[in-house]
Amino acid sequence: MPEIHDQPEPYPHNFDDNTEDISGTAADVDVEADMLCPADYRDDADNSDTYDEGATAPTRENEHVAVTDRPIRVALLREDGTYEPTRLSDSATQELHTLYTTTADEVYARFEQDREGLDLDRTRAFVDGLGVAATDRQVIVPSRDGNALKRALMPIEGAGPSAHGRLGFYAIKTDTAVAYRDPALEQENGPELTEALQVHELMHSGGKVEIQVTTSGKGPLYVEPRRFGHEVAVYDGGLLADEIIGDFIEEGVAQQGFGRYVKEVLGKPQGFAGVEGHTYVADATRLAVPPEHLYLNKDGAVTVPAPAFNARALGHLIDRDPALWPALIAGARDDEAFTEVRGRINAIAPGMFEHLQGNYNRPDLYIEGLVYVCNRLGIATDKLS
Repeated sequence: MPEIHDQPEPYPHNFDDNTEDISGTAADVDVEADMLCPADYRDDADNSDTYDEGATAPTRENEHVAVTDRPIRVALLREDGTYEPTRLSDSATQELHTLYTTTADEVYARFEQDREGLDLDRTRAFVDGLGVAATDRQVIVPSRDGNALKRALMPIEGAGPSAHGRLGFYAIKTDTAVAYRDPALEQENGPELTEALQVHELMHSGGKVEIQVTTSGKGPLYVEPRRFGHEVAVYDGGLLADEIIGDFIEEGVAQQGFGRYVKEVLGKPQGFAGVEGHTYVADATRLAVPPEHLYLNKDGAVTVPAPAFNARALGHLIDRDPALWPALIAGARDDEAFTEVRGRINAIAPGMFEHLQGNYNRPDLYIEGLVYVCNRLGIATDKLS
């Protein structure tokens, strides 16, 4: 999930005062408060009319809804540079809806899809079986078109966070899971690799999305996800989020889906690389990687996707508490379950949830997150158990 801007070096968050340095009225604090955990959302009765709650509470039948039907918080940018809660006009809401549906469909239609030989019914059945309320919008494009598709979506998705990677991405605002189909990779691994990549993106799509709309009063100035699954945007009084936290957990859950699909559905416990295990060396640290996350590159060499480290870290926690896995699935879309995730992880190691939530939120830091978990649990980094 890309940062809105370059993130500072990771640091443990102070959960004692989430409103420090936020100027303005109490209403400003309510809009701009640091939302480190959805359980801390400030929905006081006197502020209940300052944002659109969106659709009715999700049920098992309707829990996956369009982004513009999900909760939207709206902040009015005043001339003095401060903010106040407001409502989005019907015309502005319709503008967003058109952008994220009709206009998006026109963009996706410009790109040829390639689904031949892929069993997308079983990928969907798998994520459904996990309890993930995945999107119906699936796009499979040749890898050569990936960058062009991202560029075409920029006027719609903007610079806000979208889970992304070299082999696919989940477009939050258009609610679309996209996987790239690479002939060279499929020659080494088979078309099932593309299916597993799509599972990863579908896992992202099952999370709750809350949108922050900043407006001048005449229409949206900037729209970005304030909450996306396990990720939460942190504001400090500015127009854009200062940072995104929770990426380590969000990517770990998605990659857990990838690995479980490879093992349980494809029947490949040794992964696409067909190895018992693999050791990755980073700065003299040897890290064992579960084989179900590995694949072969076009030259036949074993490749380790960055979220494999997150998936292994969560795997150790799930081994300690098997009930954590369904809680993680539910916690991506449900605030109560999100709080349960925090309690379960902290029961394994006090303070671990806050540390994982606030740190390691870039792919180049995922290894450090795995090392942290291994050290807290007393597990050797070069062994899987």
